[in-house]
Amino acid sequence: MNLPGLTEITAQVQAWDAAEFWFWSLAALGFSALSFIKAFKGLHKSRLLEDTPTSLIRSASQGYVEFEGTGRRLDGEPVIAPLTGTACTWWSFTIEERKTYTVNKTRHSRWQTINSGSSEALFELEDSSGRCIVDPDGADVFPSATQSWRGSSAWPEKKGGGVFGRYRYTERRMHAGDPLLVVGYLTTHRAAQTANIAEEVRLVLADWKSRQTMLVRLYDQDNDGVLDLKEWEIARREAEALVRREHVQEFRHPGIAVIGAPPDDRSFLMAAKNQAQVIKHYRRGAVLGLSLFFLLLAVGVTLISMRLG
Repeated sequence: MNLPGLTEITAQVQAWDAAEFWFWSLAALGFSALSFIKAFKGLHKSRLLEDTPTSLIRSASQGYVEFEGTGRRLDGEPVIAPLTGTACTWWSFTIEERKTYTVNKTRHSRWQTINSGSSEALFELEDSSGRCIVDPDGADVFPSATQSWRGSSAWPEKKGGGVFGRYRYTERRMHAGDPLLVVGYLTTHRAAQTANIAEEVRLVLADWKSRQTMLVRLYDQDNDGVLDLKEWEIARREAEALVRREHVQEFRHPGIAVIGAPPDDRSFLMAAKNQAQVIKHYRRGAVLGLSLFFLLLAVGVTLISMRLG
């Protein structure tokens, strides 16, 4: 088969109508820009992983951290993946429909997403020093299992196995016992951090007032059977001291450590892989993105020069 030469290709491009020419030229330049952005993000994420040391849960400081350990499910209702019914720690799914469309009298088809979702259920990460809660909302996830199959309905009638049909179902999961790398923002929550001391003092005093005999016995210094303003202030200060002592005891106990999305634009990552594998993935994507950037940029510029040059 003889491939067309540069002269023939130039003639074909010049024969396109204006709409077709600008569609393909701008598409090439647009996808070139997207490829560059993807490459930049991949390089940024790989560098961020390299610069973030792995910490132990028990000794980690509050803020942006990296943990490596094992995924565990929390007690209570199990997390069930919706398409396959599989018990897991995290899931996401996508349902796509094959759509057809026409461009310049040429018929094309593509997959269009019609339904999707991901788990927001909390689960645990365990390492050699302890455990913390993982809040997966907003994470960039590298799952341990991915299933994809096809069928004839907008919701799968069976749990995998089909190879034909206008609908495509994809489910991604992580399971209890999977190795787990998490990079995100660590916050330790304690009850006393959000307590309203004034409100608690008020409740204590209200309880004491309901036991008037006890209150008078403890704080009636002049033995007249009632509390004056000075005696009531002593009782109030004692109630406040009691509340603060209880809060000190709460702070002596470990809080609930939760790792989740950072409050800034830094990456939040969950991966059923080790750090080296994830860095390799991001770098490979960056190389591919840069390659596509230069290729598509060259295509776009060449089309414009053939038409306008």
